[in-house]
Amino acid sequence: MNPYEDLFNATLNCFQKHGNHEQRQWIRAHLEDTRFQEACLQICNSDHSVSIRRWAHEAAAQMKGAAFFELTRQALSDKAMTIRLHTLIGIAASKEEERVEWLFHLLDDSYGSIRLNALEILIEKRHDVLAPCLARLREDPKTYVRKRVLALG
Repeated sequence: MNPYEDLFNATLNCFQKHGNHEQRQWIRAHLEDTRFQEACLQICNSDHSVSIRRWAHEAAAQMKGAAFFELTRQALSDKAMTIRLHTLIGIAASKEEERVEWLFHLLDDSYGSIRLNALEILIEKRHDVLAPCLARLREDPKTYVRKRVLALG
């Protein structure tokens, strides 16, 4: 085996495990490694299950570069809710602040958990421009979303 294949297989093995602590540690430890970045691109664009690809998308959302920029933007519209969720978690963890702007459209997502997570990130990172969205979210069909908006005052 070569070093890329070793890292790819170790990444795939990690992403197949249950839980989330080990996967996030792995991502943090390898985020700057170009072999890991290539492995994540390959996994994101593969036919692996959503439960594996979600971790590659979370990692990709934290990576710099045009390929990751576009992949992240597309993942926020993925039909799989889990891919969208992990992508927005990756954006929250990233230093790529311009990607935070993409989360506004997720305030209209069909899943309340996506709306709530996007709201939490936007409260933290873009509270200054969130006010127009809050009026709409006060009428959200999910009680937990409404409660979070009302807690803001």
